[in-house]
Amino acid sequence: RLALPLTQLMRKGKKFVWMDEREESFEELKRFHQASMRIESNLMLQIKEAQKDDDELWAIVQNVEDGKHTEFSVDDDGVVWFEDRLCVPSDHALREKVMTKAHSSLFTVHP
Repeated sequence: RLALPLTQLMRKGKKFVWMDEREESFEELKRFHQASMRIESNLMLQIKEAQKDDDELWAIVQNVEDGKHTEFSVDDDGVVWFEDRLCVPSDHALREKVMTKAHSSLFTVHP
């Protein structure tokens, strides 16, 4: 419903007319997107910090630095990835946050 006024702009055969209703919808969508980005970055920061305290991931990081575990990588921010997937430490509360976020998001977590 929130995106409907903007979706209507893109319909075939419709004249592109920017109205107040569409401007309001656009501004509201921007607020949702920005809030989502703040939540995502906060969650990502928590994961990054938890990775530093996880002995298993620390061993993987050491192996990556030694040229082993090529399926793992450490990005420029120091976050550990397995191929294209984020490594979430064995922290029940953190994993619960990730799952809650993934399932309550407006965006799907699966391709």
